[in-house]
Amino acid sequence: MNKKLKCLLSAVMVLIMLLSAVIVMPATAAQSDDTAAETTPAATESAAGAESDNALADEESSAESEPGDVFADAHDELQEEPATEEATSDSLEAEEAALPEEVAAEEETVPEKKSAELAETGVIPELKVDVNAHRDNAYNNRIVLKWDNLAAAEGYRIYWRDMTTADAPKKLLTTVKGKNTLTVNNLKQGSKYRFYVVPFAEDGGKTSYGLSSNVTIATYPKPVTSFTLKSNDTNATVLKWKRVYYIDGYLILRQYQGKWTPYKYLKGNVTEFKDKNVKPGYAYYYKIMTYRKDTRGYVRSSAAQIKTLCGLSAPANNGTTSRVNRGIFSWTKNRYATAYQISYSLDNKKYKSLGNTAKTSFTTGKFKTGTTVYLRVRPYRIVGKAKTKILGMTKTLNTKIVANKFGASVGDTYIEIDISEQHLWYIIDNDVFVSTPVVTGNNNSSDTPTGTYYINNKARSVSLVGADYVSYVDYWMAFIGSSYGIHDASWRSSFGGDIYKGNGSHGCVNTPYDAVKKIYNNVSVGTPVVIHG
Repeated sequence: MNKKLKCLLSAVMVLIMLLSAVIVMPATAAQSDDTAAETTPAATESAAGAESDNALADEESSAESEPGDVFADAHDELQEEPATEEATSDSLEAEEAALPEEVAAEEETVPEKKSAELAETGVIPELKVDVNAHRDNAYNNRIVLKWDNLAAAEGYRIYWRDMTTADAPKKLLTTVKGKNTLTVNNLKQGSKYRFYVVPFAEDGGKTSYGLSSNVTIATYPKPVTSFTLKSNDTNATVLKWKRVYYIDGYLILRQYQGKWTPYKYLKGNVTEFKDKNVKPGYAYYYKIMTYRKDTRGYVRSSAAQIKTLCGLSAPANNGTTSRVNRGIFSWTKNRYATAYQISYSLDNKKYKSLGNTAKTSFTTGKFKTGTTVYLRVRPYRIVGKAKTKILGMTKTLNTKIVANKFGASVGDTYIEIDISEQHLWYIIDNDVFVSTPVVTGNNNSSDTPTGTYYINNKARSVSLVGADYVSYVDYWMAFIGSSYGIHDASWRSSFGGDIYKGNGSHGCVNTPYDAVKKIYNNVSVGTPVVIHG
């Protein structure tokens, strides 16, 4: 009995303990809920701090001091872009760019900002813009930036970097509020720039920055200013030009049979181009542009142009001399030339035009004894219905002026006759008194003798009698006996040129009526007559 009672009491006590536990549990749970309610804000704050730290962990170490540099992807892109050109210190000093005029007072770099302060202000990934840029067609040194206008942004910090020089620093350009566009002036022509736009918001005195967006763009490059022929043989045309700085390369365009096509891209600092794909006697036109490449593609300069004809090379020297104070030049014929441009110089620097000639020889006017005369001969060809003039390569000839010929001194008054030029000059006291075309003896059959002679007789109304002819002339001036002289020729309607090659005289010098009359009325017996050619 006692044992049964004890067992019963034990069971009752266990039951009481179980009931007590059930009654106490709700109160403990409520207390746990209260504790959680007190600790949740601190945890949330800690999580937010961790999230901010995670965002800042992606920054580069340099970003801790510059709010605009907090985006590793943009910075990495900068590092991947090599410098286009390694400029010399002289050229950099000569073309060192000032900051754009809108922000001349903001030449400082991005203000330092400690990472702790960044963590406090935070970064807003959603605060990002798309930015683009375009060149102002009216200016060579102006870029216009434009980006999204974010309602949540208080403004935008604009940074820039000159990509022309390696390791150029990124600089703060300006801060923009109330608009989403910026015109940047006073940039260097032909330079490449990267611009960054970083939106920011302000709340309770704290500034939060968005993600950086960037765009790379080049200003219009400088054009080629000296584009010429270096050589122009029958198997190749070689072009040359003066180097242009701050570019990525050159584009050559070629026109053949009326059609322009992009022909060759040349990278780097080349200053020559050799075109072997040419045919002798055919015309080829070339244009050259400089170019820069940016995120918008290729930006090209205006074009310089040159017209060529394959094979229109410089003529070779075929002899130079001087007679009676004149320079006499001759050169080889170019089969593709229509004629030749002639110019002269006394210092081989400044040249004056003497016109054109279809011949392969030229006699200058009179120069002082001892003077060196330079003559430039440049072949050209007239092509097409538009009669386009295409210039070839230039040949420079020279000779020293002498006063005597055939061992005789002619003084300051004399008559000079150039057979190759078919021309006569009557010089009185070193001045040209008469200059006229003539017709001399028939070439290779009745040639007019060359040498130095003297007027030995003057006569009016003379009949010239030969083996098979009789010719009447009004004015006669003999210089070799009575067989050779200067006279009028009423039977001729034209003089000069190549008439003497097939329709020349019997050896005398046929002269236009008005010219021979003027000579006759002023010349004296004994006047020297110098004939060369």
